Amino acid sequence: MLRAYSVYNFTRADSSQPYSDVAQDLSFPDYIAWALRKKTGSIVIRDYQVVHLSDASWRGNHILDARAERSDLEQACQLLTDWGVVGVVEQFDLSAQVFQSIYGPQLPDLVFQPRWENATIRAPFSPEEQLVQLRHTLGETLYADFMEANKFDLALHVHAQSVLADAAQRTGLMPEAGGNVICFQVGS
Repeated sequence: MLRAYSVYNFTRADSSQPYSDVAQDLSFPDYIAWALRKKTGSIVIRDYQVVHLSDASWRGNHILDARAERSDLEQACQLLTDWGVVGVVEQFDLSAQVFQSIYGPQLPDLVFQPRWENATIRAPFSPEEQLVQLRHTLGETLYADFMEANKFDLALHVHAQSVLADAAQRTGLMPEAGGNVICFQVGS
């Protein structure tokens, strides 16, 4: 949900972005409703990460028409697992520390430091508070429909957090939690 809100604000502000006119003309709830109608270009807030990290990107005529399937989620999860380390936006500081710890010894001039370069809005609220506000703004039905349309991305996000935690444990940045990296199951 936070990523969708970020995409909405970024696209509204940058008229060079595809479908910027749609974001400029619509309220956030209407933008979500537009995306749920699966209009061309609306994939950017419907399982977009899974699409980008799987063969879904290549199945159609254009990535903006792509649709993620369960097999794409499995492929994306395996890719993250194979990489062994990923960054997670909500854990940006830890992500930077893990990347530095893993890649710094091989690339001594590389310095990963947390910086806010591509942030559309720095909200004064915690991510949890922002989610509550956005859920209220959308209403329960639209919110539930949006979450269902992003079930693969949500599962991938949980998996990415697990991959990051595993990498942080391997590098000594986080205590052992006693679990292996797994790709979480979602309903059909």
